[in-house]
Amino acid sequence: GLLRLVREAHAANVRVAIATTASLAGVEALLCQNASLTSMIDLIAANEEVVRKKPAPDIYRWALEILRLDPAHCFAIEDSNVGLRSALAAGLPTLVTVSDYTSGDDFAGAAGVVSSLGEANQSLTAIAGAVPANGIVDLDFFETLLRRPATSTLLNS
Repeated sequence: GLLRLVREAHAANVRVAIATTASLAGVEALLCQNASLTSMIDLIAANEEVVRKKPAPDIYRWALEILRLDPAHCFAIEDSNVGLRSALAAGLPTLVTVSDYTSGDDFAGAAGVVSSLGEANQSLTAIAGAVPANGIVDLDFFETLLRRPATSTLLNS
C-alpha cells in the first residue's frame, strides 16, 4: 500500500519525506528499484543528518525544519516502538504498520495500529486505535485523524 499512498499524496501535492535511521546510500539503493517512487519523495532524512538516532526525535525535527512544516499538519507512518517514540516526541501523530519483527512491540500513543496500509483487493487488519472505514489507509483517513481532538495518549512537544 505504500506506493499507492505515495502516488496519491504526490497527485494531491502533499509532501512526502522519508525519516530513517538507515544511511542515505541504503535508502537510495532501495528506492532505485522504483524510479517513479524516487521522483515523488520530497526529502530523504537519513541517519547522517543527525547525531542522535531514533528514538530521539531529531531526524523528524530536522525533516520538519528543512521542509518548513508544522508537525500538527503532518503525519508519520512507523513500524516499530522506537520509530513511534521518535515521531511522537517530534509532535507527529503516528500510524503504525506492524511486521513479524515488531508485532509484539508496545504501540501506546499511536493514533492507530494496522497490519498494512491496505489495497483495493486486500483490506488491512485493525489492531488498535483508529481504522479507515474502507479498509485502506488513504489521504482522507489521515485528514480525519488530523481533525480529531488530541487525546491523552498523544505526546506534544
